[in-house]
Amino acid sequence: MYLVCPACSKRLQIPDDKLPTDQAVRLTCPACQERFAYDPRVHRSVGVTHAQLGDGTQALKWLARAEQTGLPCYPWYERDPLLQPMRKDNEFQRFMAELKKSWESAKARHAE
Repeated sequence: MYLVCPACSKRLQIPDDKLPTDQAVRLTCPACQERFAYDPRVHRSVGVTHAQLGDGTQALKWLARAEQTGLPCYPWYERDPLLQPMRKDNEFQRFMAELKKSWESAKARHAE
């Protein structure tokens, strides 16, 4: 995964298995030594907020970011009642179809 230091804008590559998906962590930028927080749950929360406000474009942007940064759990997105305003949106349906395909592939890989 790539994160960007908010102090110096250095792009940091961090292995996915080094970042938790269910809690915030504090990181230190190797370039500028600035400490900053990373929390993948924030992206989902912002996406859900936009969905509730009726802003589908921003909702999808943030939900995709959540999926890419550690919350790829298709069943959660599928059942989340806060995403109900998005269910009929074509772009959201495409997002969900891709998410389901990715989730099923990961599930099959880890079942072995």
